[in-house]
Amino acid sequence: EKEHWFNALFAWPKCDVSFEEIQPRMFSFNSPFGACEECHGLGFKQELDPDLIIPDQSLSIADGTFRCYRDHMDGWRTQQLGAAAKTIGFSIMTPWSKVKPKHREELLYGTAKELVHDFFTGPWEGVIPQLQRLYTQTESDYRRKEIEKYMRSHTCPQCKGQRLKDKI
Repeated sequence: EKEHWFNALFAWPKCDVSFEEIQPRMFSFNSPFGACEECHGLGFKQELDPDLIIPDQSLSIADGTFRCYRDHMDGWRTQQLGAAAKTIGFSIMTPWSKVKPKHREELLYGTAKELVHDFFTGPWEGVIPQLQRLYTQTESDYRRKEIEKYMRSHTCPQCKGQRLKDKI
């Protein structure tokens, strides 16, 4: 004869485990209460991929290695890249494959170093954070689709594609 303990407060004091009241919406990826917080219930994430942004590493910044900044609308961003490269410590004429890994990282993901340019002063945001910000902020479907060309989809690492929030 074994004794079973039940608790109407959804808690087990011996183990310090408690649960909120169970509701159907907690088991649906269509609800914010049940959806994975990392992928918002999609089961996958889209992330910017440096290999898609820089498909030809033999090119330099001056030659247009950053594929995402190749149209006439992005001329000032190319100037920002030049200022960032100079501040970080390499020439825009250097092929990307010859740029030191540390300098690549700083140009792609940002640095706290102060950039000084004719029209810009401040820390370098980084190509990938800048594209991510533009993707999130834009209201233009065209611009969003252009940025999506440099993204890859992969299974959400948190929910492993199950789309649901981890409950415990």
